[in-house]
Amino acid sequence: MRMVKALLPGLLSVVTLCATAVAQEVSVYGPIQPLYKIGDFHYRAPDKDGWRQVTSSESSFVLVYAEHVPPDQINTRIQVEAEAFSVPDPNMIRDLTWLTEQGQAQQIKERGDKLIAFSKILSVGSNAKVMSYALVTRIGTEDLQEVFYVTLAPDKSSYLVAKMTTKEPDYREQVYFGQLEESFASLAHKPSSEDPGNSAPPSESSPAEGT
Repeated sequence: MRMVKALLPGLLSVVTLCATAVAQEVSVYGPIQPLYKIGDFHYRAPDKDGWRQVTSSESSFVLVYAEHVPPDQINTRIQVEAEAFSVPDPNMIRDLTWLTEQGQAQQIKERGDKLIAFSKILSVGSNAKVMSYALVTRIGTEDLQEVFYVTLAPDKSSYLVAKMTTKEPDYREQVYFGQLEESFASLAHKPSSEDPGNSAPPSESSPAEGT
């Protein structure tokens, strides 16, 4: 069990930032990228109005869905964070369902008596390689809504955890949630060896392969 505890802290690391309906300066946010390469995972973010990038690196990103209030401010409605992690010993992970269950159990324990509700673990859309669950936590007098997404590399060498955070209780009925679910259903594992962008230039005797 010691190895499991050492392996899974990443499942707890994506909980620090909280999306709240607060006006912020427009300059904080940048445009969404067409494709995010997070570790060995590829993610296509929603390309609709309202989606903006806060930060992005080789192993993580933070996105928001926000609306203009006055011209110089925006209203952040949700925040989405994701991070990819390497697995020191793939033999310690049984499968994606087990990994997601471990993460959910950790999240529930972390929230203690502030936890109000949690959902069943389900696949995202038709993509059985991405699992999801939701939590509701009481923070002061408000309820924090969180939806987690987890995926695992086929060889169990890495995994990705993402989380949507909002204070809107009816988030599942909002347009941004359908867009978000669709985007995570497209999440795929594509190691660098399969990425044409990291391959040597094609020659006549070695044509490039598409992906």
